[in-house]
Amino acid sequence: MIVQLTWRELIDAARVGVMRQIGALQKNLQAAHGAELDEERLEGASWGKHVQGAITECAAAKALGIHWHGDSEGPSDLDAGNAQIRSTTWPKGCLLVHNEDREDQAFVLVIDRCPRFELVGWMMGADAKNPLWWRDKGKNGRPAFFVPQDALNPMASLPLEVIQ
Repeated sequence: MIVQLTWRELIDAARVGVMRQIGALQKNLQAAHGAELDEERLEGASWGKHVQGAITECAAAKALGIHWHGDSEGPSDLDAGNAQIRSTTWPKGCLLVHNEDREDQAFVLVIDRCPRFELVGWMMGADAKNPLWWRDKGKNGRPAFFVPQDALNPMASLPLEVIQ
């Protein structure tokens, strides 16, 4: 499933990412999942992660035909509909799911080729936590489940209750 964002949609989503980063700085929040902050660049990596995350959530919502609220501090903290969106810029990249991620939520993998995005597939958190996919590919001890693309369910099979 391919979607392309307009320049206006990119600007609006990037603005949401910037606001998320500012909110995190105001609350003195630490980077998630053991990621290290880059103090020399004023947490430059965090800025990029927040912006990229917001943009890919917006793209996923557009592809699924649902309204994207852009609020990560709402009651359910969901990214698009009732799904969590995970993105990568690697064409063969994996869906990353962490130990603390909810098992009753669907996770959707988006390949980011801004302004074009591909929703590759999805998997429920419980299914993604297969020990065969447990890896620590980072240099900072940040293990996760790396679900290969060929193991993901096709987007056409995403249940309606996840989209709404």
